[in-house]
Amino acid sequence: MLGTGYFTHGWALVNVVSWFISLILLCYLLAAVAKHSHRAQMVLGVAALISGGLLLAKAEVDLSRHVFTFALAGIIAIRGVTQLATVALVGILFTLALVASAQFAYAALSLSFLGVGLAWQAPASVMIRLASGYTYEFFLVHGLFLVAFTRLMPTPVIVSILLAVFVAAVAAFFLRPFARMLASTLSKRIRAMPPRV
Repeated sequence: MLGTGYFTHGWALVNVVSWFISLILLCYLLAAVAKHSHRAQMVLGVAALISGGLLLAKAEVDLSRHVFTFALAGIIAIRGVTQLATVALVGILFTLALVASAQFAYAALSLSFLGVGLAWQAPASVMIRLASGYTYEFFLVHGLFLVAFTRLMPTPVIVSILLAVFVAAVAAFFLRPFARMLASTLSKRIRAMPPRV
């Protein structure tokens, strides 16, 4: 329930779809260290080197491929890397995926989408704005619904997937205001606590 299950049980988790919560906590920790070190690019660069080295050595891939991508995306966001540099990086990552380890393809695809997202000027649309505002919450809940619907519903898989995506989108819509209310309440209570002597 603490979200640390993947660190202790790996893929033997009872609720296997919750594995990514351990990954999110790891990335939050990395982001916090980067921010508070006042050397964010260096911290993220070291994280990218370590996780990239683990991918090259095929020593650990399940977390490393995501941490590697997260660290590179953080560097791109901080430095404001040019489109040409992003394209070059993606090319290098696809090359590494072909010659060294297929795990680098994940980072190559993810950073390709990031590059498109940073370069694309989306038209002013209520639907696009609404959808983009709930992507994080959708990401948090989609795995639970996908696994539940595809394993428990006696319908064709495509129907189960479509229903799961729809229910996850609705759940994300309700999760966001609840999470904001909870965060606001906790923040107020923490600020109201007397200082420790």
